[in-house]
Amino acid sequence: MIPETSEQMRKRFLELNVNIKLPEIKRRLSDLTERFNFPIAETKQNVVSYFLQERKLKREDYCGMPQGAASKHMRDGAQAPPASRVLFQFDIFDRSLQDHERIC
Repeated sequence: MIPETSEQMRKRFLELNVNIKLPEIKRRLSDLTERFNFPIAETKQNVVSYFLQERKLKREDYCGMPQGAASKHMRDGAQAPPASRVLFQFDIFDRSLQDHERIC
């Protein structure tokens, strides 16, 4: 699980032109899961947050659309673009899953 997760995280950071060494990501993931018994979903969030803060990046940069942006459009009564509606519906569906591993 850690090798796949760390590779996914590294690829996403590389898309943002941020080069984080794979062993560093693996080390942080394994420290939290093995030494401190964090659940993997929480571990992912913590490691991503650490690197975002270290590199002075916004969560929106890593995740894409800011959280709540789609729901704000819908609350204001404005017609949200189709992509926002899909994200909004997905977000509601996501929160209902018990085993969801959410980073963003």
